[in-house]
Amino acid sequence: MKHNVSPIAIVTAACLLVCLVIACAFLPWVARQYGPGESSEYTKDDIPGDVASYPLPDVGSVTYSELSVYFRDVALSVEGSGYTDTVKKWVIPMRYSIEGTMTDRDREVFAEVTSAMNSVPGFPGIYEAAPGEEPNLKLYFCDDEWFENSFFRSKNVFAIFIHDADLFGGKSDITSASIAFRCSMSQEYRNAVIWEELLQASGLMNDSFLHEDSLFYQEHWKHQDNGVQKPTELDWLLFQFLYHPAIRPGMTFRQCQPMLWGAFLLQ
Repeated sequence: MKHNVSPIAIVTAACLLVCLVIACAFLPWVARQYGPGESSEYTKDDIPGDVASYPLPDVGSVTYSELSVYFRDVALSVEGSGYTDTVKKWVIPMRYSIEGTMTDRDREVFAEVTSAMNSVPGFPGIYEAAPGEEPNLKLYFCDDEWFENSFFRSKNVFAIFIHDADLFGGKSDITSASIAFRCSMSQEYRNAVIWEELLQASGLMNDSFLHEDSLFYQEHWKHQDNGVQKPTELDWLLFQFLYHPAIRPGMTFRQCQPMLWGAFLLQ
C-alpha cells in the first residue's frame, strides 16, 4: 500500500530534527554557564591552593544549582546594566563616614552588619574613617528633600548606592562608593535596606527575581510586609564566596566555578 506524505509533514519533521540537533549542541554550554547538577567536570585537583589556608564556606542546605545561578546573577551583574562578566570587590578596607540622622536602631543594625562582614575571611574590613582620613565609603541618612534633590528624584526609590565610575571601563577592584538612605522608610524596612545596601556596595551589586525571601529580591519593597530584615543562608554564602581569597577581582563566572563546586566536593 502506498502512503503519501504531505510536504508540510516533511518540513515539520525536518524542523524538529534541526531543533533537536541545536538543543543537543547547546546543552553543554548551558551546563558550563550555570553549573552541574549531581556531577561535574571539576575535581578536587581544580580547587586552588588558597583553599588550604582559607577553607571554603559551609554550604549548609543550599544546593549547587541555587548557589551557582544566584552567584552569577547577583555577584557578576550590576543593577540596571546587565552582566559585567567579572567579579568586582574591595581589596582595601572600606573606611566610612556618616552624614545625616540615624536612629538608635539604625546604629544597632549598622553595627551588626559591619561586625558580620568583618568576620568573613578574606574581607579587607569596614571601619569608621579616622579624623582627618578621607573616607572611601560615604553614607547619607536623608530626609525626602535631600534624597530627591541630591541622589534620586523619585518617591519610589528608598536607597541608592553609587560606585566608582570606572568600574564599567574594565576596572575590577572597588575603591570608593556612596550609599544614600531615605529616612522616611519604616524602621523595619530600613533594617533590611541597611543590610542590602552595605552588601551591594561590597560587590553584590544586582537585584534578582529568583528568591523572594532574599535581601536582593528585585521587588524589595515587599520586605515592608514579609518580615525580611536580614540575609538568608544563600545571601550570606554569596558574600562569603565573593571574599574568599581564591576568588579575585576580574575573574569570570567560569573561573569561579571550581570554588563554588569545590565547597560541595569537600563536604
